[in-house]
Amino acid sequence: MFSKDFKPVIFAAVLLFALAGLPFAHAANNTNGTGNSTGNVTATPTPTPTPSISPVEEAAAYYLEGGEKKEIKDFTHQGASYHMLIVDGSESVIFDASANPVTDEAKVKELAQTYADSLTNPFKQENLDSLKSSAADLNKSYTYCTQAYTNFTKGIRNCFLVIAGHVWLCNFVYYQDLGPILNFNYSLGGSKKSVESGFAAMNSSMQDIKDGVTALDAGFQTFGLIDTSAQLEKIGRAGSNFRAGYQTFLSGHNNLLTTYEFASDGGLNRCAIATSAISTIESSGAMAASVPNPSAMTAKIIEFTSTRSSVAAKAKRVSGLASKLAAFEAKLVTFKAGFTPVSGLDPTYFNNADTTLKSMLEKVKTGNDTDNSAKAFDEKMAEVDAAMNRSLALLPAYASSDTSINNATIVVGDAVRKFGTTDPRVTSAQMELQSIKKSFELKEADLKAGRPVTKADFEAIQSNSTALSGKLTGLGRIENELDFVTIGGAILLLIVLGGGIWFLRRMRQRQSGL
Repeated sequence: MFSKDFKPVIFAAVLLFALAGLPFAHAANNTNGTGNSTGNVTATPTPTPTPSISPVEEAAAYYLEGGEKKEIKDFTHQGASYHMLIVDGSESVIFDASANPVTDEAKVKELAQTYADSLTNPFKQENLDSLKSSAADLNKSYTYCTQAYTNFTKGIRNCFLVIAGHVWLCNFVYYQDLGPILNFNYSLGGSKKSVESGFAAMNSSMQDIKDGVTALDAGFQTFGLIDTSAQLEKIGRAGSNFRAGYQTFLSGHNNLLTTYEFASDGGLNRCAIATSAISTIESSGAMAASVPNPSAMTAKIIEFTSTRSSVAAKAKRVSGLASKLAAFEAKLVTFKAGFTPVSGLDPTYFNNADTTLKSMLEKVKTGNDTDNSAKAFDEKMAEVDAAMNRSLALLPAYASSDTSINNATIVVGDAVRKFGTTDPRVTSAQMELQSIKKSFELKEADLKAGRPVTKADFEAIQSNSTALSGKLTGLGRIENELDFVTIGGAILLLIVLGGGIWFLRRMRQRQSGL
């Protein structure tokens, strides 16, 4: 029908027409017809992993209050692992290998002994030597003071008082207290009482110091931590008692020496105690606190564990709820990365749920849970998390259906450009595409709102849009189909006309022959 020279021209024209549709197809690839961008989905950023902590570290943190510092020391008892929590330098809680606090008092006492034995005793030989030297110095000064006091009260040495121009023996005045007898304005009664009670306290305390130092010296190499700590505490307490007695004695002593005019006091004014030695002895009490004492340790651990149990329980509960919220928020990040780039929308239901859950968690933190706030949080979390899991599972089908709609939109657009909007096939395809898009928008809105949607819903949309694309692919023009008929008719008409002409010519020839 066409000449050989004309066929290449026709082929080039068809090729140019096909290529002309490509820019339009590329431009149409940016939307799905619903106004939603279908560009590349942003990949979910990989979160930086947080350093994991041991179960014991986590459990210990629940027992702390603001600003407290902790230390954990591991030890073994009868082949099993245990962990001592030390809060601000004091042993406070014992955890077993499963990070559970040990609360049984007998078990705590047993473990405290094992733990204490594993520690280094800070009380060394040099500490003992210093303590022995100080005790000896104190005893020496106390012995001299006692002798002076005895001489004064017993009249063993010369001691005279001058009263109203008369000379009196000190011990006579001391025991008789001439003030009231001679109607003086002053009396030795109060001074005498202070001197005697002070000496009594000094005497008993000095004996406790000597006994304690002797015992500590004798058993230093064999003493356990309990005995060492107990002896040091006893010595330190005796030193403080001695100082208090000495202060009482000094008060009475000073009053005594200033009340009357002494011609001679029998050496009483030279009764001076080695106070620096008292300070060293008193420091034994402080050192006792640094020596591990399982008995005292047990009492502290039982009290601390009991007192903080409610604090720890609440902290653990809050931590557990916070972990659930963090897991949900991680899912929310993933969901947004798959949903928002496709839809151009924020998942308002899940955003609002996140805000609500945060508020509920704060209520648990600040309240006493009498309103079952933790239970309310768990119930809300279960509801929201179920919706999130369901929605996450739908993202692949959702994205695929969106891509299929986008492809169908491109194909329909090509058909409009090729065949025009009056072609009934194009009109039908446009209506079908709008119906598919409407179904997609409704399901997308459900997904945004966290309402139940199924995978089959999006698969059906994808199937319908794919089928629509298939129907339009390779569709020919109606005009081209009519051209063949027209051409066929024209050929037939030419044949008929040609036959008629031939017939007429034959008739004329016959007539001419006649």
